[in-house]
Amino acid sequence: MKRSGPPPVTVIFPMAGQAAHAGYKFKPFVELSDEPVIAAVVRPFLKWQASIARFVFVTLAEHEAEFAVRKRLEEIFPDLKFDLVCLDRPTQGPAQTLAMAVGRHEISGPAIVCDSDHSIDVDPLFQEIHAAHAESCLFPIWSLRGENLKSWSIAACAADMRVTAIAEKELPAASGDFFGVIGCYYFADIVATAQLVHSRSFGYLSQAIKELIVGGQCVRAVKIDRAEFFGDARGLREARARRDRFPGTIFCDLDGTVIEHQDVPRYDRPLQLLEGSKEKLAQWIDEGYLVVLTTARPLAEQPQLEQALRDQGVPFHRLNMGLPSGPRYIINDRKPSAMLVPQVVSYEVSRNEGITHITIPSVVPTILKRFNGASFADTLLVEDDEKRFVRKRVLKRDHLTLGYAKLKNQYRTLERFSHFAEIVPALYGDHDNSLEYFFDMEYLAGHQPLTRLSAVELPQALAKLLGVFQERVYGVKTSTNASGPDWLISHFSRKIFPKLEAVQTHPVLGRLVDGGEIRIGDKTYPALNTLLSSVIEGHGAQVLAPKWLSAIHGDLTFENVLYRGGDVRVIDMDGGDFLDAPELDMGKLFQSLVGRYEEWAHVDAKLCEQSPDGHITLKPNLQRPDPAVEQLCVDYWSQILSCSPEQAYVKGLFYMGLHLIRMIPFRLRVSEEQAFFALALAVKWIGDAHESL
Repeated sequence: MKRSGPPPVTVIFPMAGQAAHAGYKFKPFVELSDEPVIAAVVRPFLKWQASIARFVFVTLAEHEAEFAVRKRLEEIFPDLKFDLVCLDRPTQGPAQTLAMAVGRHEISGPAIVCDSDHSIDVDPLFQEIHAAHAESCLFPIWSLRGENLKSWSIAACAADMRVTAIAEKELPAASGDFFGVIGCYYFADIVATAQLVHSRSFGYLSQAIKELIVGGQCVRAVKIDRAEFFGDARGLREARARRDRFPGTIFCDLDGTVIEHQDVPRYDRPLQLLEGSKEKLAQWIDEGYLVVLTTARPLAEQPQLEQALRDQGVPFHRLNMGLPSGPRYIINDRKPSAMLVPQVVSYEVSRNEGITHITIPSVVPTILKRFNGASFADTLLVEDDEKRFVRKRVLKRDHLTLGYAKLKNQYRTLERFSHFAEIVPALYGDHDNSLEYFFDMEYLAGHQPLTRLSAVELPQALAKLLGVFQERVYGVKTSTNASGPDWLISHFSRKIFPKLEAVQTHPVLGRLVDGGEIRIGDKTYPALNTLLSSVIEGHGAQVLAPKWLSAIHGDLTFENVLYRGGDVRVIDMDGGDFLDAPELDMGKLFQSLVGRYEEWAHVDAKLCEQSPDGHITLKPNLQRPDPAVEQLCVDYWSQILSCSPEQAYVKGLFYMGLHLIRMIPFRLRVSEEQAFFALALAVKWIGDAHESL
């Protein structure tokens, strides 16, 4: 009787590599927490045993002697019939291992040669074999996005997935879409393939496949979406992590979601499955999720419903019946051990739309580092399977204005600045859920903040920064809606006086706000309320007020400017208003350049001493900046603000002092010492600016 369908294949697993791995253990027997690697490699083939003639494992005689390979395989696969081929000596590569095994064990006909360092979904491969397209060779392919090309054989594929070229660890010289080749090859004639490898001394099977393509034979690629790779330490670590934790629980509604909705359920006819829903549930279960089907159908109908689901082959773990037909609310806590992984995710679908389009993220990002800096948000260096990036994250709880709203505004400002020029990192999007708000942006690994630059690089970076901002940011300007002094008075009312009122009665800070004269070093100053009133009431407001408004950075300190070889980028934008005074940016830059903010803001040392008569001595020796660097900044700001260098310098001192007042609540959270020092500096520099008017 003539056999229908393709002949059964031999599946060959080469395991004769000598590479040291995982503490010099035999790689196929390395444990993945709940099973050895080879068990994960073989499992996808087991459902296709009706299409498989036999399984063949190929190893070295020395491996058999040291690791008892046959005995261990029998323990791992007690119900599997297999052959073991033991080679006398190592070969020159995987292709030579295959050629020797075929010759030794008289393997013939169609065969699949599958490496033992990955577990892949072989269903598409077998389906293509059964389609009987008469290809000489088939193999699965994988997206190269985020992959190191030197770790892959690479295929060029035409639109019909015919392979036009293949190369080892480099892009082939052919047109087409490029994909990584997964080491699981189907050959229609394994003997001919082995003879080709042996005659040409090929080390890689990709070389033999290249010869098939050149010879005009049909070689086709098969896309797959599910795979695990164990070939390096990272792959092993990730595979173990997936097994060490249960991925989660999926609560899935039944009627209108998995099966067609019925107003009055009936069990005298088969359930009408929505397309792809059964397969999607099976995929989730295969990935380790606990699947709970939920329904408002009465609990009394559970036996009939369970039988109807079994009849249709719908997979699930539990069936929760008798629920109200209204909304479903799920409450869960965010796990400290997985702080970036939402513990409640919802997918709402239209009735009878099905669930095939739902994709549950499988990649758990890894936190590599927490950066110092922002007091209202976490700034984290994060890595996923594709790249490293920076995530800024804030929880939605108390102080929404200082947290959630501030970070969201920061992202909007970054988006705006991304249109001016390449002066911000690339943005990868933001996300808003019930617990948190975050956004992701490019990690500029080679860039350094201005605080870490050499004496040679710092003036180069500042010139580049201020040149770009002068042309692209501050160059687009508008006049103030009111007169300049009115803008300054409004700024005092909204941003300055509320901060002073909050500490006016503080037993230590209060005297700097509303006391008598304050002696700092060898100079005497009025208290801040008196100083600021003098600015408003005198001619100083005319000199110090902005003449026009523009987009601004908002927090232009040295920590927030990154530089590398002529490329300058800014981060942590904090523009309070859509348009604001560029003098505010100047004050922030002076905060780092003149005020040396980064030198004292993160220290616990004593910053001030007060004598019994109230004389204040500032302990840190705040060195003046390099005169050439200071002059460079003053000259740029003189051009930006259309004023003399002398006026620009006075404005820099004044707006730096205003920023120090605005930061008092944050400094007070660090320590009373930090807050007092910042407020004393505000007195000093606003006083010096006022004296110069």
